[in-house]
Amino acid sequence: MSPIEIYPKILDFKPVVAKSIDIELSRNSIQPIIVTMSEDGTELTSEFTLRNNEDVSRNYGNFLLELSENVPDGLIVFMPSYSRMEEWAR
Repeated sequence: MSPIEIYPKILDFKPVVAKSIDIELSRNSIQPIIVTMSEDGTELTSEFTLRNNEDVSRNYGNFLLELSENVPDGLIVFMPSYSRMEEWAR
């Protein structure tokens, strides 16, 4: 996602590492989506007060697994924090 320099400014943070990789896409293959609800109706949120809610974590994982089975070229997933990423990766 370019220009990469804009994101630290928009999100007000100083990155430890920033890396840009040049790629060429032979077809339109980017589809950003925002998901707020799981299949079973559980809210999907990164709200701090729900950080330990097992239903939210499980449903995020299930959603990503299901999505990865249907997306042929892979996914890019943005996590709210490293701790969330590590917990959801379990």
